[in-house]
Amino acid sequence: LKPHDGLKVLRIHSCGSSTSPTWMNTLNGMVKLELDGCRKLEKLPALWQLPALQILRLEGLESLHCLCSGGTTPVTFPKLKVLSLHNMPKFEAWLDTDEVQGEEPIFPKGEVMGISDCGSLTALPKAASVITESSGRVDTKCRSAFPALREMTLCRLNMFDRWEAVEGTLGEAVMFPLLEKLSINDCDSLTALPKGSLLVKQSSGRAETVCRRSAFPALVKLHLSDLSALERWDAVDGTLGEEVTFPLLEYLGIFDCPKLTDLPEAPKLSELRLRGDGQQISLQAASRKRVPGPGIPEEAKDFALQQTNRTHTSF
Repeated sequence: LKPHDGLKVLRIHSCGSSTSPTWMNTLNGMVKLELDGCRKLEKLPALWQLPALQILRLEGLESLHCLCSGGTTPVTFPKLKVLSLHNMPKFEAWLDTDEVQGEEPIFPKGEVMGISDCGSLTALPKAASVITESSGRVDTKCRSAFPALREMTLCRLNMFDRWEAVEGTLGEAVMFPLLEKLSINDCDSLTALPKGSLLVKQSSGRAETVCRRSAFPALVKLHLSDLSALERWDAVDGTLGEEVTFPLLEYLGIFDCPKLTDLPEAPKLSELRLRGDGQQISLQAASRKRVPGPGIPEEAKDFALQQTNRTHTSF
């Protein structure tokens, strides 16, 4: 059984095989692939070699350890825009140890990503150097695994504690340059958000100034809930010359994050919601941020502080 080469969408549900069909990665016109409930599937074909693939949804692949394995060329999904990974308890690696990473990000065009119930995953993919903006002869570079990502949800990832799959680092110096919506729920091992990368600024007639760029320069909505270990907004404390943590943030929801004790710099914040029995961010601390200058502006439109145990709702 083999479909014709012009197939655009492929959905496979509850397949009992431990291997995928040999013809799957020959469907060069396939735009959308869904694998659901294939509990015994242990290895995927080289899906990054599908030149037209834009949507990849994997759910209930309970035996899958690695997303990309078995290839001999650098791994890059050239057109993938949507990545959805759910209920894969053994999934722990983006690349196997023999895979070639290359100099490009794995997901250069990815716009939406959701990962949930993948309890063995500890980190996002390794970041690569990308150009985020160009002005005249000056290119602004950063390190990012998702340079085009606009929406990301991370949920019930018990082992997730690093923003980059690199040994010996928490992946602090990575950026999400276009990310607008971020929701992180029930990730018990996560202690901090990334701190972005270093940027050298030079004013005419003055010496160079090194400051730290925001890891989320475009973020508008941020939802954090049930993060028992999260205690820092970034992985650096108060470096002189540091840029605003969330320069465009408008909505911030913090539900049941007991170790967070203060609020980040967010000069455009207009809606703040706090909830949780053990939440240490007090009304007084929040009010201190509601003054002109860095932090929550005086004109913030909506402020809610609820010391309850109600279940959160994502934005």
